[in-house]
Amino acid sequence: MNWELLGDFNWELLGNFFAALVGILNPVGKIAVWSELAGDLPPPVRFRLALWNCLIAAGLLLLFLWQGQSILSFFGIQLPAFKVGGGALLFITAVSLFEGKVKENFHLPQEGKSGPNPPSMPQSPVQSGLAWITSFFRGHRVPAEKEKSRSSSELEVQRLLPHTIVPMAVPLLAGPGTLTIAILFGLRAEGRGEFLQLSGVLLLSLFFVLGLLSVGPWLERRVGKPLLSALMRIFALLLAGIAAQLILEGLEPVISGVAL
Repeated sequence: MNWELLGDFNWELLGNFFAALVGILNPVGKIAVWSELAGDLPPPVRFRLALWNCLIAAGLLLLFLWQGQSILSFFGIQLPAFKVGGGALLFITAVSLFEGKVKENFHLPQEGKSGPNPPSMPQSPVQSGLAWITSFFRGHRVPAEKEKSRSSSELEVQRLLPHTIVPMAVPLLAGPGTLTIAILFGLRAEGRGEFLQLSGVLLLSLFFVLGLLSVGPWLERRVGKPLLSALMRIFALLLAGIAAQLILEGLEPVISGVAL
């Protein structure tokens, strides 16, 4: 690898980016959410779902890090408006987490609960698109006889992934807070070297989240579900606070104009 492409390391920029990402990602809080969302699944399925959600979030965050301002400009969206809309979505997710209705509100199929011909919930365009991409890279388009040879865990991951992308990958991992941070630090980056450095920090942060999600079952056995449920509701309160902060920051230009 040609290390000269990275240039001189801007440790202050990288440190601030890592601290901001980890602070909003709140990996410890994600353990409680992930336990509530996928706690009844076998460990291999949980790990693969967590891996795919982290990869999807990484792809979205990298896209906004490198081209975030261009994306917003293309759609005519100003950064304050993005904060308000994203904050509202994050607040709705926080309410679902606090009420303990993650599975019901996001239509995650429950293990062993197969009623007679349950009505299928329509997928959003984001869910359908990401599910198709995932299926494509996993070789979904294969003859029916070959599909029987797949392991049950792979088929379970394919079945559940579209239902866990929302809320885990979006908006809990790649949400308005982290996407806004990616855009802001992308604007501060000077040259391709710093963009590559920031990309490495972003991937390191999500790898850290994946590691904590992987040891989630062990922590669940150690501390018990009641404590994890309490942690999830505390995290929901913090998430609601972050959402409110984003909305207030987005409304600040309007409030300032009214005050004048």
